[in-house]
Amino acid sequence: MPDISPPTLQLTMPATTLTRFFPLLQRGVWIEVTTGGSLQQLLVDRFGIGQEFIDQRITTIFLNNKAIDDLDTAFISPNATLALSSAMPGLVGAAMQRGGFYAAMRSAITHNSDQRPPPAAAGRIRVKLFNLLMHDLGGLLLARGILLPTPEVAELLDGLRGGISRVEFRGVSLPPRRLQPKAWVMGQPDELRLQILFDA
Repeated sequence: MPDISPPTLQLTMPATTLTRFFPLLQRGVWIEVTTGGSLQQLLVDRFGIGQEFIDQRITTIFLNNKAIDDLDTAFISPNATLALSSAMPGLVGAAMQRGGFYAAMRSAITHNSDQRPPPAAAGRIRVKLFNLLMHDLGGLLLARGILLPTPEVAELLDGLRGGISRVEFRGVSLPPRRLQPKAWVMGQPDELRLQILFDA
């Protein structure tokens, strides 16, 4: 994937439409970040998530398929995959819980805290949200902007017809009725940065 940030398509939609993006958030969205820092820095400083929310609501974290217990010793590498979840039911959910009593049961898939941080650089990571966090953090990630292949943007827009109140592309406002997905993407770059803002 290219390192140059693609042009931004910004859409404004009613807050009630957030649920339309849940399948996309579960599948994972690519987000531009500065890699090299800790997971703690990413969530607090980059994403703007409060520490109390992290401690109480983000109970299960996987980074590159490794369970995370200590956010300060897990570092973000380019093209990493980060999965965030609130509490999951049952013994499996308890074992996956960050710093939980049953954490020893999944030692084989727990992140090694001896990892050294990679150099700081502009890059991207894939973020997945599950269960209640799709509602709690989905709007935050979408407002930050997600990277999508242009054909996927067209497909997504086709399913959002009638729900878009404002459109801005490359900093220029467009009437929503002019956003005809299949025709509009002709001649656009291979990838777009899609930013979704939600009205209260």
